[in-house]
Amino acid sequence: MCAATALPRWLINRRAAVLGLARIKKPAWNADEVAVLERWGHLTDAVIQRKLKAAGFQRSINAIHLKMKRLRIKQNLDGYSAHALATAFGVDGHKITYWINRKMLMAARRATARSEFQGGDTYWITHKAVREFVLAYPDEIDLRKVEKWWFLDLLTDGRIGSR
Repeated sequence: MCAATALPRWLINRRAAVLGLARIKKPAWNADEVAVLERWGHLTDAVIQRKLKAAGFQRSINAIHLKMKRLRIKQNLDGYSAHALATAFGVDGHKITYWINRKMLMAARRATARSEFQGGDTYWITHKAVREFVLAYPDEIDLRKVEKWWFLDLLTDGRIGSR
């Protein structure tokens, strides 16, 4: 068909799919690809795509995003974004950045493509780092603003409410 019409293959495939004549199915995800997603899940989709490519796999950013959502990888990660942590502590995001810049709270960059104009790269903060921060700097936390059940869960290592 491509030779007869001089149209690119992707255009013919798209039109065939619209007409219901073809369905392009991507190959199933294998265990090695899922392992890469789980290892680098805290990073952005574009960075994960590069990690997959380095491991010898080729997936689109959309495919990565959907697979991460379906596997709930971001929900099961050990940590928080600075914004999520600010919400849990009931403070402004700038307060989290203040603690990070003063080395009170340990955080890692997420390797996003955000420019300095956009606020720079985002942070990833592990549960362990948050717990260490709470124990080292209790005066920094206003308990009236903290999300109660999250905070108790953090301090008791998930044993809150269990007997």
